[in-house]
Amino acid sequence: MHVFCIVFYLSSHFSNILYIFLTMIVITLQFFVLRDYARETLSLRWRSWMTSYYMDRYLNNQTFYKIQSQSIIDNPDQRIVDDLSSFTGTSLAFSLTLFNAAVDLISFSNILFGIYPPLFVVLLVYSIGGTAISVFLGRVMKFCIFLVID
Repeated sequence: MHVFCIVFYLSSHFSNILYIFLTMIVITLQFFVLRDYARETLSLRWRSWMTSYYMDRYLNNQTFYKIQSQSIIDNPDQRIVDDLSSFTGTSLAFSLTLFNAAVDLISFSNILFGIYPPLFVVLLVYSIGGTAISVFLGRVMKFCIFLVID
């Protein structure tokens, strides 16, 4: 009888935790969808603005006719649109990645400093030292490669 009561208590507790977990998934999912929607809307609006700006410059002062008469570039209007699409997508992805990394750095540094400050200092010195060594070795290797090529 006691085992049955314990199992019933644990199963009811598990059900409550499961409902909370499912509710959190539904709420979090909405934030992810909203984030992706905002990113795509920003990308679309930025690309649309840049395309209209550069197409106006391309069609202004008879630039279109000069390029077409000299046959320098094939389909320059299509290239403008494709390049701007690539530029805006890559720039936005890089900017958001950099922003997320900065937010993660600040939040996790705050958590780590709160847990154990000496470890935070050691990791900070380690990361700055590793970056400095990498930059120094990169410059030395670049210099060595130039000497070998010449």
